[in-house]
Amino acid sequence: MFQGLFLQTIGNIQNLQMLDLSNNEIFNTTLPDWLFHINNLVALNMSNNMFQGLFPRTIGNLQNLQKLDLSYNKIGGEIPTTIGNLTRLRDLYLSSNNIIGKIPSSIGNLQNLQELDLSLNNINGSIPSSIGNLYNLQKLDLSSNNVSGSMDVLLGFSGLPSKTMNVKENNRNGPVVAVSGKLFPLKYLAVDGNKLSGTIPEIIGQFLELEYLSLRYNSFKGVMMSEAHFANLTKLNHLDLSHSLLSLNVSPQWVPPFQAQEIWLGSCRSGPNFPAWLRSQTKVSALDISDNDISDTVPNWFWNLSSPIQFLDLSDNQMGGKLPHDAFEFFRSLGSINLNSNYFDGPLPRLPTGSSLFLSENSFSGPIVLNITVSTWSKWTDSIYLSDNLIDGSIPPSICKAQWEILDLSDNHLSGVLPDCWSSSAVEVIILSNNNLSGAIPASMGYINLKSLHLNSNHLSGELPSSLKNSRDLVFLDLGDNELSGPIPMWLGESLSSLKVLRLRSNQFSGLIPPQLSHLAYLQVLDLANNNLSGTIPPFFGNFSSMVATQKKISYTVSSPSTKYTVIFTFSEELLVVTKGEGLHYTSTLSLVTSMDLSNNGLSGDIPKELMKLTGLRFFNLSRNQLTGKIPQNIGGLGLLESLDLSLNKLSGEIPSTMSRLTSLEFLNLSYNELSGRIPSGNQLQTFTDPSIYIGNHDLCGIPLPIQCPGDGAPQPMSSSGWDVGDEDNGSDMTWFYMGMGPGLVAGFWGIMGVLYFKRSWRIALFRFFDDIWDCLYAAMVARFARWRN
Repeated sequence: MFQGLFLQTIGNIQNLQMLDLSNNEIFNTTLPDWLFHINNLVALNMSNNMFQGLFPRTIGNLQNLQKLDLSYNKIGGEIPTTIGNLTRLRDLYLSSNNIIGKIPSSIGNLQNLQELDLSLNNINGSIPSSIGNLYNLQKLDLSSNNVSGSMDVLLGFSGLPSKTMNVKENNRNGPVVAVSGKLFPLKYLAVDGNKLSGTIPEIIGQFLELEYLSLRYNSFKGVMMSEAHFANLTKLNHLDLSHSLLSLNVSPQWVPPFQAQEIWLGSCRSGPNFPAWLRSQTKVSALDISDNDISDTVPNWFWNLSSPIQFLDLSDNQMGGKLPHDAFEFFRSLGSINLNSNYFDGPLPRLPTGSSLFLSENSFSGPIVLNITVSTWSKWTDSIYLSDNLIDGSIPPSICKAQWEILDLSDNHLSGVLPDCWSSSAVEVIILSNNNLSGAIPASMGYINLKSLHLNSNHLSGELPSSLKNSRDLVFLDLGDNELSGPIPMWLGESLSSLKVLRLRSNQFSGLIPPQLSHLAYLQVLDLANNNLSGTIPPFFGNFSSMVATQKKISYTVSSPSTKYTVIFTFSEELLVVTKGEGLHYTSTLSLVTSMDLSNNGLSGDIPKELMKLTGLRFFNLSRNQLTGKIPQNIGGLGLLESLDLSLNKLSGEIPSTMSRLTSLEFLNLSYNELSGRIPSGNQLQTFTDPSIYIGNHDLCGIPLPIQCPGDGAPQPMSSSGWDVGDEDNGSDMTWFYMGMGPGLVAGFWGIMGVLYFKRSWRIALFRFFDDIWDCLYAAMVARFARWRN
């Protein structure tokens, strides 16, 4: 770490030719002025420090400089035009700074320049045509800037000998134009992450030295690439056209002139037939043809390829048929295979070792069979996703030997008890939800380093095993919709301090809610609904600090075995939250969810005012309990609240006027309590026009109920002619009206009764009509009463 006087003394060495102060901790200072008066400098490296300030114009003084590296600092401002004075410069590295503005045209004076790296800045504008004067340029990297314009400037430099051209993640747009003349010996071309459109010139296939071609993340929708685009690319080993919506129009007999090691065609259009040209690729280590509109079966030759494939992605197509039982065994080095979201059926193939398997959303059936000895698991499989298939039978104990980090067997037809074999497993995420599993939760599940446990929607019974208190890294615990019983254990709050989601709804838990749950400072979702809990709501629940904060994250990173194609999985949770009167699935937005649901229990007492400190709470449900007292006056402080359900309790008093401050509220239910007084109005409350959300509170009044509050003057009724009934001039007319109405009603009533007396068929029809009305009313009342009880 160099500072102060030491740096200044360097400036006194006038014959200094090479200065390297890279990778030091030179913080919060500008590049010293004396640095640019050492006229004999040939090489200057100040990279990977914390220099800031503007790019100095005095850089033009160093006219003997051949190498300049200022990368990985915080230098800002524009590149000065004086950079053009450095005519002897061969290498210029300015990446990872805060440089703005356009590339100066004077950069074309640097005709000895061999490498130019301006990546990871905020440079904008178009590329100056003077770059075409850089006849010795070998590498050009303008990636991750805001450079705009079309590609004709770059591909039009016919005299450039550049071997590497990287302009990815800019704002380049327009078509890729054809070029003429002598083509430069380009080896690396990356233009990903731009806004390129239009056709791709076939002349791109004439770059004889091209080894790396990446056009991914552009806008080539509907654009076709044919065999001509690859005609002479004999040295191509990396092809990436993914996520550009390109269509490949090649014949079934086409044999590419290259042997690529990596082929990335995700979200291209190469279907409906399986690409036959892949048969010629014998050196492929990574292949991605996901989302390619392929509706074919995978040919048998594909599973017999001699390629050393480590990464294979066939997901999001319409591929179908049965896989050979040894389909995966030909890929000895396979690190990841993804067949998600297809139509594969039949029994599962034998599972490969050392791989992550994504086989979800297919129709694989039959039992899980792991006919693999322990010794074959020397390269343990990382993860397996088999959700949403038709797999049945029981979970074999040998599954614990596989050492998966993520095990997802959800949404299948698995039955039987859970094996008690987990203590030697390396699994971190277990997802067995939505099956037909029964019996107790095995104690061995508490002796592994679990981060997430989903056992919901099964038929599990018994009490929670106390061994689970050892899972101190547990973030997500979903045991809802089972038949678990006993008290909610205190150790949930005492030991599982990392919990963010605790879902125990729809079980048979009984007793008091342990106040120790309030120790769960990171808890975002607490769902204890539909149990047999009693007692009061612990006031300490106001200590859930994550229900106060608004920035949250429910995810964790799991990395696959270390290979060239190491895949980093950011595991995203999924949760069913019952709110706003319905069940909603949350995945990508789950990190924003904060919910407390204690509904349908036997809780009593007041609503603790401490809960009103949970200002980040979005969903709040205390309905169908025996709560008493008043709604807390400061409930208006829950400014993010979207759903509030306090129905079917014994709450009394007035509705707090502060509820009008709940501007995010979308769902409200206060029905069937003992509330009284005027319904508040203003802001969001005015949008709730359905009177049923207040029904069953006999002393409530005001809009939207049809009951007026005391002191509200009844509206003046109007006569059919529009005159005020209270008008004195009209009083005599109304007297005659009432005198005539009385005899008319009497005559009408006895007239109808006389007809019914003499006409038997009319009597029968009328009584049947009344019976039908009574049956409908009775059925409606029974149905509503059943819903209240549930």
